[in-house]
Order: sequence, then C-alpha cells, then structure tokens
Amino acid sequence: KGIYLPINHAISLKEGSVFSERELEIQWRDKGYKELEYCLRAFMRKFELYFSYTDSTEFLFFPCFAKLAPSGRNWSPENNLRLIVKYNFMPKGLIPRLIVRMESLILKGEKKITENIWRKGVILEYNYNRALIEWISDNTIEIKIKGISPGELLSLIDFNLDIIFKSYRSEKILLVKFIPSCCNICIDSETPNYFNKKSLPKAKRRGNKILCEESMKWVRVDDLLAGTSQELAIIDKRVTEELKQLIINNDFKSLFQKLEIYTTPNDRYLVLLKSKWKKMIEDSLTGLDSKSRIDEKRDELRVGVLEYVDLLTDSYS
Repeated sequence: KGIYLPINHAISLKEGSVFSERELEIQWRDKGYKELEYCLRAFMRKFELYFSYTDSTEFLFFPCFAKLAPSGRNWSPENNLRLIVKYNFMPKGLIPRLIVRMESLILKGEKKITENIWRKGVILEYNYNRALIEWISDNTIEIKIKGISPGELLSLIDFNLDIIFKSYRSEKILLVKFIPSCCNICIDSETPNYFNKKSLPKAKRRGNKILCEESMKWVRVDDLLAGTSQELAIIDKRVTEELKQLIINNDFKSLFQKLEIYTTPNDRYLVLLKSKWKKMIEDSLTGLDSKSRIDEKRDELRVGVLEYVDLLTDSYS
C-alpha cells in the first residue's frame, strides 16, 4: 500500500505529477511506512516509476502521469537524424521508463525543469545535440535528432530502448527498427522511404549500397548506418564475474578502469556512466545532495553498469 501513496498523489496533481521529497516523507510517516521508506523507494526505482531532481528543494516526478501534450514546441523537419522503432504492440510504460532512464539528459525548460516532458514524449540534450522522442501511433516511436554529432545521442537512446526491450522478457513482444533513406528526395521529407535496419548489414556486405524505392536512386549503407548505433565490445563470462564483483563492492573506480580495457574507445554509454559517477562524488563532497539521495544515485549507477555489462556478455554468447 505504501507504493500507491505517491502514485495516487501524482494522479491527483494537475501540474505534471511533481511533488517534493518532503511531501512524500510526510505521507509515508503519517501512514506508518517510515521504516520501509528505503525499500519503497528501491521498488519504485526498480520499475522506473519516477526520478528525482533538485530545484531549490528536492522533487519527485512521475512521467506516466505527466501532461498529455507538449508545451508549444516547434521542431523543424530539416536536417534530422531519424530512427523509427515499431513494436507489434507497444509495451506498457515504455516512454515513461525511457524518460526515467535518461532523466539526466532532459532539456531543462526556461520556466520548469519538467517543461519538455509529456506523457508520450520528451526532448533530450547531449553534447550540443537535441533529440525529440515521440510515441506517434499505437505501436510506433519516432526519434529525431539535430546537432553537431547527432549519432552520439541517438546511440544512447537506442541503447536504452534495447535495455528496456530486453527487460520485458517476452517472446510475444517483437521490435523492428527502420532508418529513413538519405537520398536527396527523402532526406528532409516527412514521408521518406524506410529501410529495415536489420537488413542493412547484408546490403553492406554486398556492395555497400541499397536502392531507395522513393527516388529510385542508390544510397550508401554506411551513410544510413552512420550514428544509428555503435559497435558493442564483447566480454567473456570470466571477465563479467570480475566486473560484477567490483559492482557489488561499489568499487566504481576499478570497475571503470577495467571496462576501459575491454570496451571500444570513447564508448558513449560508458562515458555517460562515468560522468554520472563523477557527478555523484561531486555532489557528495559538496553536500548538494542528502545522504539518502546519494545512496539512491549509487543504487541507480550500480543497476546501470550491471545492465551494460550484461549486454556486453550477451553479445559474447
């Protein structure tokens, strides 16, 4: 029942499901759940129901109860790196979970931190790149990215979508990714020709080109794949066990040093995990976050690194 207290409170709010940590503590204390607070938070984090942020005080945000529509954002169709993700049916809570997982990259609004989050979409920012992620139909997510190196941000989004997809552990849920043609007709079109991403490696081996049915022109497969994903490193199970022991011991310094030996140079997701670790240390030393919030960040980092290691191990098997 303690889990439903913040959820019911979020439902009752009109402005984007935001309320303070203090409000949550009072609710749990008044209902007799004070001693279970850490377990309740861990449960909500496990199912990626919320994220915390600081804006003069600490707040909670539940994306699954966010506003229905975005706040008057304009997004030009030109010069976007795009990816279409289709499911045979949309897994429940996928977009809210993605928002929680990528909360550190959410574009901060001028008036409110949560201004660029709505129930079916979000705007992210990373290294001078911005991404618009939207659930555009019953079973389709569209990702559009602008910037100086849009592939960096797209690979992070793609990686997190794969982690979420893997977590459902169901053969009934199927996923297909489509990449729009980059010919001169389709490049800025709202209705381009799309290629199944899974078929492109074969086309690359057979001449590195594929025919666009919209313009009837050949396009380079390398141009289509540029930035849509990065090649994952592969680690064996012996190394995996060593890494997991470091995670259990909270020895993140040794963990990241060892991962840098086995992973590809400048692995984007590893860079992001390291930046979260350094930020956690900085906030702990400066006293910006409470001890409970630092413990929460440490748990989130531990889960994130474990998911990353598991994905590298899956690539090996």
